[in-house]
Formats: sequence, C-alpha cells, structure tokens
Amino acid sequence: MRLFYFFFFLLACTANKVWAQTPYKGVKQISVFTKAKTDKAPQLEYEMHFDKKGNQTKYHHPTHYCTQEWAYNAQDQVTKLDIMCGESFGNGTTVYQYLPTITKSVETTGAYERTIIDSLNAQKKPLSRTQVTKVLSDSYTPSPDTRIVYTYNAKNLPATETIYSTEGKTLKEYAYKGDSLHCITRTIAGKKDTLLLQDYQRDSGRRASKKYPINEYETQAGFYSEIYRYDDKGRIISLTTNAKSANNCPNPKVPCALNMKEYQYKNEQLFQVTETFYEKGTMTTYSITLYANGLPRETKVYDAKNEFIAHTTYKIQKW
Repeated sequence: MRLFYFFFFLLACTANKVWAQTPYKGVKQISVFTKAKTDKAPQLEYEMHFDKKGNQTKYHHPTHYCTQEWAYNAQDQVTKLDIMCGESFGNGTTVYQYLPTITKSVETTGAYERTIIDSLNAQKKPLSRTQVTKVLSDSYTPSPDTRIVYTYNAKNLPATETIYSTEGKTLKEYAYKGDSLHCITRTIAGKKDTLLLQDYQRDSGRRASKKYPINEYETQAGFYSEIYRYDDKGRIISLTTNAKSANNCPNPKVPCALNMKEYQYKNEQLFQVTETFYEKGTMTTYSITLYANGLPRETKVYDAKNEFIAHTTYKIQKW
C-alpha cells in the first residue's frame, strides 16, 4: 500500500467539493495521476466520468478497489447508484423512484435491503420520511427503523423534526435570526442539548459560519467550527475549519486541528486554491491547486519545511 493513498483520497474528496460548483457540461472524463517524491512515474489515483449533460456517471479509484456508477432520468435525477468499494456492507445498488408527492429509494446489498420513502409537500420538501431495513446477513446489525415528521414555519423554513424509532422519540427544533439558522436544539427523554449554533446564511443565502459537535451523540466532546468569507462579488475567498475538544486537546486554547482553504480568481474564474493543514495548532502540510476554465489542472503538496511531497495532474477529456 502506498504511503499517500489516504492523503490523496482526502484531496480528491476536497477537490470534489470545489468541482461541485463547476459546470461539467462538455467534459467526458477526468483522470487524476499522482507522482509522490519517491515514485518513478505518475500513478493513476482515480477517474471521474460524465455524460454530455455534465452529470457524473462513474467514479473509479483503483488503489482503493472502489467504483461508483450513476444513472439518470430525463430530468437529470439519479435513478440508480451502484457501489463496489472493497469489502463493505455498503456495496450494492440503490434504485430511486420519483412521483409528484413521493420519493422512494431501495438500497440492496449483500447484508441488507433498506427502503426510504419521503412524502413531499408542494415545494418538494419532505413532510415525513420512513426508513425500514431488512436484514439479509446474520453478521449485519442494522440501525433502528425510523419515521421522521417535519414541520415548517411561515417562511417555509424547517421548524421541527420529530424522529420516532424503537429507541424512543427525538425532537429537533430549529431557531432563526431573520432567515439565518441560529440553533438546533435536540430533546431526548426530556434532556436537551445543542446540535448546531451559528449557521448564518447572510442576505444572499451563502453560508457564513457554523458550529456543530464533533460527535452528535456526545455534544460535550467538543465542537467543529467553520468560517466562510466572500468577496464583494459573492465568491468564496476562504474557508477555515478547526476543532476544539475538551477531552483530547492538551491546551484548550489551541485548536486540535485546523484546515484553511484560500481561493484566488483571475479573469472572473477560479485560478488557485491553497489548502493548509494544521494539527494541534502546528502546520503540517499544504497544497496548491491551479485551475483553468473552472477545472483543476495540477496540485503540488509540500510539508512544513516547504519540501516537495507529491505532484498531481488532472487529465481532462472533452466530448
């Protein structure tokens, strides 16, 4: 197993978040090759395939033995998802059906069959959701079956979420400042805790910042926080993420982990993204990704001493 597999898988996931803002229409395939400092030649990390409308149809990561494939209907809604990633309970096929007031998905694997049905309102927002799991393997322990009921306020924003399961009832209540979500409060067996604070959307609807627990089931463990900054044209220019944990931080005044992404633009298009990784307040590595026409072209990774670690190139094929 190569030393950099996991690290570059994280880079791939991060890149996907940026690419999600980019139109893929006209792109047939993106192949990503990485050459680490000790490699003699670049090696294929992963591939992404798209249809002529720009919908992603396939993701293939050979070193992780992972392949995902999507199919779409005429409205560009996903109708089928096939996943085969190593030996995982999640490998299998999910089929989606869309009706005016119902959305249904059936996920079938070697271990279970999970059916999720959403009842929708006129705005296509869920009024209720049921999840039922049928066990197909004795070695698999399913999550509890659930039924969720949603309500909305006068501005059609989520107001409450009530979850019913064999484990009991959970109530989530959403509080706002204007149209910006400020807090999500959860009540279980009469006890309240906070699941989210400060998810401000600003007037434009862009996410500005948020704070949420490291572990939803142990909110005292600490919090993640994310801070978003935008330029005067509404483009994101930085995203800072850090975690503070009361249990694991040797110094509660210093972030246990922090990741900063900085975006630069040229001629009205994304030109460069610099991502810096920290651990317990100390910078460990950073990467610089260059873009052209909204798509990544190359990434270079360096350590804390500015020594080269790896070089990634993105080969783009057009239709």
